[in-house]
Formats: sequence, C-alpha cells, structure tokens
Amino acid sequence: MKPWLRTTLWSIFAAAVLVLLVASQYSVSKKKTSTPKMHIHEHPGMSFLTEEELLTQLKRAGLWNENTTVDSLKIKNIEAYIQKLNVVDSVNVYTNLGGNWEIDVQIRRPIVRVLPEGNSGFYIDDKGEAMQLSDFPAHVLIATGLDELTMENASYKRLINNDSLITISKLDDLYRISKYVCNSTFFNALFTQLHYDNNKGFKLIPRVGNQEIVFGLAQSDEEVDKKFNKLKIFYDEIIPYEGWEKYESIDLRFEEQIVGKKK
Repeated sequence: MKPWLRTTLWSIFAAAVLVLLVASQYSVSKKKTSTPKMHIHEHPGMSFLTEEELLTQLKRAGLWNENTTVDSLKIKNIEAYIQKLNVVDSVNVYTNLGGNWEIDVQIRRPIVRVLPEGNSGFYIDDKGEAMQLSDFPAHVLIATGLDELTMENASYKRLINNDSLITISKLDDLYRISKYVCNSTFFNALFTQLHYDNNKGFKLIPRVGNQEIVFGLAQSDEEVDKKFNKLKIFYDEIIPYEGWEKYESIDLRFEEQIVGKKK
C-alpha cells in the first residue's frame, strides 16, 4: 500500500472514531440520570441520614429528579448542599461511564449528648462541634448539669484559639472526658452519664453499681489520661476483691491518689 493511501485511510479512521465518540458523548449527556448509588458511612449503632431521606432532600432543593439529564446535573451544587447538612462530615459526588452517578457521604460521629433541663438537647461530635439530634438516639454518654449550653454556644472551635477560655471552659472539659470515654472500649461500656456539679466538677455515673466517680476538672489531655489510668487500676486491683457495691464514691481529683468512700 502506498504511503499516501495509508495516511489517508488512517485519517479517515481517526475522524470516524472521533465522530463516534462525540456522538456517544452527546447521547450520554442527553440521557436521563438514574437514581444515584449512595454510600452513607455511619458509625455502628447510629442512624442520622438514610438514602431515602437524602434523595428526598435533593428533590425538594430542586437539585435532582427523575427527568434530570446528565448534562444538567450540577455536581458541585449537590456537593455543596449535602456538605451543609448538619450531620455531614464530608461528601464526594461523582459521575462514571454511562452517565451513572454516585454519592459518598461520611456522617459525623457524636460522642456525647448534652441534655439541659426541659430541653431535648443536642450532640457534640468527635471534633468538638454541636450536632443536631436524630430520630434514632445514638448510644453515647448523656451529659447533665450543663443547662447553659445550647447548640449556638457549644462550639469547641470558638474556644480553641483562646487559651484562657480553653482551660476554664466546661465545654472543653466535657469534650476531653467524652472523647476519652468514647475511644475506650472499657470505659465506653462502663459509663452512661456525665454530670456537672458546681462543687465537685464532673462526675461519671457507671452502668453497674450505685457509686459515682468524681472526676473534677479536665484541663488537659494529660490530666484526663492520668485520672482514667488511676480509675482503671482501681477497677483492676480493688474492685475484684472489694466488690462493686462496697463504695459510694470514687474520687479522682487528688494527685497520685484515689479516694474511695465506702457505704
């Protein structure tokens, strides 16, 4: 085959492929989108957002319906809308070959529920930010005695840039203690409630037994570690011999010691 003929044939072939690709792309762009495939990642035992709820919200916001075509699907707008939902930590929306699209959502992780008197309260998540309640209660610590805290002022990030506020803040103490309990398999199974007392500071209420654990303040992660380490030693070395019901209270406020008050 002559060189010029070979070149011509290849040019025709390339042009034909290009036309087919453009036609295919145009066809896909005018295709109606299917219902998105969703991946909603939540921590075990929690239900803050279902696929049905998210789809309903997208429809109400006018961001998607069954007649939405591929070329009219506003990925960035959908991402921005979902990211603003109070329960969402992060989101990624993307399309794939054939015009199908997917939504990947990571839900925030609550670590404590603040329960003011006469109020249903709110959660604080593992980043120290206030988080709204859901229809299905999360199995986390319940914090009482903090009636002045609201969704509006319970923001750890608002305090983190002010060292003096961090060290004296009830919210900061609550966050440190709750975070430690949430991340500990042992203590997370042991405690159900955290109560603030104006005289003693924070007190932990165990699931088993009638005693209270007087924790006091939690001005640093180091202080929290030391107090929980002392408590773990007490449970490992004293409780097996004395029993759960022998102590009325266990006080962790004193340096290098545990004060147990017997009934």
